[in-house]
Amino acid sequence: MPPYFSDAKSPIEGPWAFSRPHSAVNGSIYGNPWLRLLRREVEALVRKKHGENYLKDRQVKTELAHINRELRRLKTQVARLEERKSKLIAPRRVVGFHARDY
Repeated sequence: MPPYFSDAKSPIEGPWAFSRPHSAVNGSIYGNPWLRLLRREVEALVRKKHGENYLKDRQVKTELAHINRELRRLKTQVARLEERKSKLIAPRRVVGFHARDY
């Protein structure tokens, strides 16, 4: 039988044996109730000071910036791959060989 079906006791016993580490919960702004409360209060203050759509507009701008950054990264990656492809095809310039075949 595999060892996990044996009657041997686990070296870690008790209710904490399968719990997550405290840092996984307490360090997260979504897990800690006090930080969630603080976040709601800060968001309410920002809405009051800058208007209802301010946070949504900021999220949209941030997402667009991420998308543009990713597009730039992909364009440079495509350019590098095209360059590698042309270097691989260049020595094979013989009769009957066409780049469109690859």
